[in-house]
Amino acid sequence: MVIEALALAIQSPFGSCAEPDAATVAGARALANGEPCRKPLPPVHLTPSEKARVVAAIGKGLRDPASARYIWFPRVAGRPGVCVRVNAKNGYGGYTGYLWVSFFLPVGGEVTSVELEPQRAYNQCIAFGYPKPED
Repeated sequence: MVIEALALAIQSPFGSCAEPDAATVAGARALANGEPCRKPLPPVHLTPSEKARVVAAIGKGLRDPASARYIWFPRVAGRPGVCVRVNAKNGYGGYTGYLWVSFFLPVGGEVTSVELEPQRAYNQCIAFGYPKPED
């Protein structure tokens, strides 16, 4: 039931709906049925401390962590799933281009479940509530 509520509650890019209560199945169904969100929650930007923990966690899976460049996105309000785009050097010394990376970062917690495979990370980012980029 809770998973159904979370899946239906994705209402707007980088925000959650506070009213009707999107954390309830009834509130999530109201949103899914097109009822407007009367009180959207603002996006939550990562703190410098959180960004440092993210860089350390993602760096463990990179060949050259010091070369990594990041594009930071705000977290979707009220959700622990977070996404960034990372451009790092590959084994040949060239940059790969900005690729999606997803992970869980509870507020005040540690980074877990880092997904470096770009397609799986992208799919997780969409599931977390991030908007699909324009193709």
